[in-house]
Amino acid sequence: MKIDSLWSPQSGPQTYFLKSSAYEVLFGGAKGGGKSEVLLFAALRFADNPAYKALILRRTFPKLLELIERSKRFSQLGAIYNIQGKMWRFPSGALIRFGHCENPGDEINYQGQEYQYIGFDQLEEFTETMYNIIKAQGRSSAGIPVFIRSTANPGGIGSLFIKQRFIEGKEPNKKYYRAFTAVSPNDKSDKQEIVLSSIFIPSTIYDNKILLKNDPSYIAKLMDLPEKYRKMYLDGDWNVDSSPDQLIQYDWLKPHAFAAPINLHALKNELESSFLGVDVARYGNDSTVFCFIRNNVLTKIEEHKKIDLVATTNLIREIIEERRVITENISIDTDGIGAGVYDNLKSYGYNVNAVIGGSRPLAVAANSYQFANLRSQLYWNLREQIRNEQLKLPDDPALFSELTAIKYKISQDRMIQIESKEEIKKRIGKSPDLADSLCYALSAPLFKEVNKVSVTII
Repeated sequence: MKIDSLWSPQSGPQTYFLKSSAYEVLFGGAKGGGKSEVLLFAALRFADNPAYKALILRRTFPKLLELIERSKRFSQLGAIYNIQGKMWRFPSGALIRFGHCENPGDEINYQGQEYQYIGFDQLEEFTETMYNIIKAQGRSSAGIPVFIRSTANPGGIGSLFIKQRFIEGKEPNKKYYRAFTAVSPNDKSDKQEIVLSSIFIPSTIYDNKILLKNDPSYIAKLMDLPEKYRKMYLDGDWNVDSSPDQLIQYDWLKPHAFAAPINLHALKNELESSFLGVDVARYGNDSTVFCFIRNNVLTKIEEHKKIDLVATTNLIREIIEERRVITENISIDTDGIGAGVYDNLKSYGYNVNAVIGGSRPLAVAANSYQFANLRSQLYWNLREQIRNEQLKLPDDPALFSELTAIKYKISQDRMIQIESKEEIKKRIGKSPDLADSLCYALSAPLFKEVNKVSVTII
């Protein structure tokens, strides 16, 4: 089918993308290069063949909706859209289907299917496992060539595997080949040499003349970004995101700060929305910190220096009995000597949450990322609540200093990883006790979701 009967590519990278005969093509790098548009219309390449099937994916369904909206032009070719199946059927009988893969494990939903075109829009949002499993469904029993096409920007959970597969040690716009020898298990002499090719075709806002004409201010918006993100999104620099990034931006904190005191007595009956996080000091110079949250407001932070395990236990007992905090809404750091406090509370019959930072993450359905450990998951939860304006914080310079000091990175196993307490302490000269206790206070709803009151090391 002639794509130009409906849409014409711009000269340069979009045209190279459409003409490429490589098995795998990565397109983009910077923002505004016309990535999604070309990925969508490239799927029409064999839409006049009744045996042709294509699959176009985004990580989440809400993000997929924009692609589906753009695809409405397919109706001009006589295609009919099936809302329930999220697919277009063309007069020839060919199909173009839309899909998403939000949570780890969703990729197996595509096993057993057959597609001659698989397009990943914003591949950096997918894990390597998702890419490999879904890509394996690219096959053709009717002899139609199979193409795997992806768009991406630097950054994101898939950035490392994208760099390793398409960027590092390779020149842009140059096709690379990998050779495989297939041997029949029934006849060892039956060997077949197979070659697969791949290419990275970079594009930037400067290649998208239509966008520059219709929205000339967009390039200024990219230039106005902080240096790191300007290099990533304007220049398409894949090397910038390899360094740890700041977990919580200072600009996210100030809008939520307030100076007015909170009336704790007025809120004392709202038990279900009251949470306590406790970071138990492991060294003499550090503080044991109690962090209180009520109705999504950080109401109070208490610092206690040089108190022993018995005194800490008794303070928590008083909070349970006098301030009426539900035990399942209390989370305690048990990586170090906090385990003793946890054990003491258990002996009194108080089933509080034990937070072991190095243990595996909780199986929370809403997670869109994978995490290296529980500590990373809980800090990411804190980050998202602050970023999405779900949590109000007092204007506390000490707390803000700790929150903005914490960094994260995409680890070598393609997971979000928060740096350790020890790494933070080396850099800022103190343990992030305030930030840790706030992180723990917000963990109780996650523990409730998986119906757990403790976490054990596996």
